[in-house]
Amino acid sequence: MTKLQNLTLSVIILSLLFFTSCENKNDQFEKQKELELIDSLSLTLSKTRLLLDINYPEIKERIAPMEKNMRILQNDFKQEWTEEVTINIERYRGYLKIYKKFITHYKKVVLETEELFTQVKTLKSAVKKGKYTGKKEDFKKHYQQEKKDVTNNYLFAKRYLKPVKIMERDYQRRAEYVEDLVGRIKK
Repeated sequence: MTKLQNLTLSVIILSLLFFTSCENKNDQFEKQKELELIDSLSLTLSKTRLLLDINYPEIKERIAPMEKNMRILQNDFKQEWTEEVTINIERYRGYLKIYKKFITHYKKVVLETEELFTQVKTLKSAVKKGKYTGKKEDFKKHYQQEKKDVTNNYLFAKRYLKPVKIMERDYQRRAEYVEDLVGRIKK
């Protein structure tokens, strides 16, 4: 081989090594960004799990006595309702509605959250194994679907479960007031 051929061959080899190195770094960068996006989904799912941290059986047990108290108040409370009575009873009635919605939707949110955790874990595993290397559009499609599902589940949980967490202290006060009122009616 002549010097020119050796030089040309060396340049070709070096160029291939350089481009391969750049391509690997670009793939690693993309993989890292994909994993960060998936971690944001996991964070949203963790926030949803925090909303699920409610004593479901206790809330479910409250509904029957609350309904009974409301029937007694509607049927047997013959006095004119003062502003204080009205406010307490209306809040109590509102809490009953919130509890009923909570009971209706709680299990759905739990099941959906667990399913989404599995899907996000699977997506993360696929990214780590390089399944989406060079397939940016495929990853984008799967990620967008997961993001939509995770976000919708979180918003649903926030709508139906968060009010129960927020109102607990006020519920205790209103329940005590209503139970006292019902006790006086029964006398």
